[in-house]
Amino acid sequence: MRTFAMRSEARQLLHNKFVVVLGGSVQRSMYKDLVLLLQRDQYLTLPQLKSKGEFSFEQDVLVEGGRLGSMTNGTEYREVRQYRSDHHLMRFYFLTRIYSPYMESILEDFRRGVKPDVIVISSCLWDITR
Repeated sequence: MRTFAMRSEARQLLHNKFVVVLGGSVQRSMYKDLVLLLQRDQYLTLPQLKSKGEFSFEQDVLVEGGRLGSMTNGTEYREVRQYRSDHHLMRFYFLTRIYSPYMESILEDFRRGVKPDVIVISSCLWDITR
């Protein structure tokens, strides 16, 4: 019995959807897995899993933070990534707090602009350890 998603299924489920992933490194890996899966039947390799803040990953773009800013491990770290194809739009926001002035600004951007169809959010690890 097959227990993992295939490219065709991911493309169909997310067709013409704006998906936003917010959270820490675990959510960044989920975003990258989805970006990769939308393009081919493959998941992250270990080096891809460990990488952060790169200018581009599998045809996505670094919009803010990461290598464009300060590469730190502190609560001030930012990383915003976006992947766009003809029928898919995905965005990732690195969060160090589940609710903060930064999170409020993200929500305000959604209120004023394009509304996500799907939001995946989690930031527990950062919230309880820093």
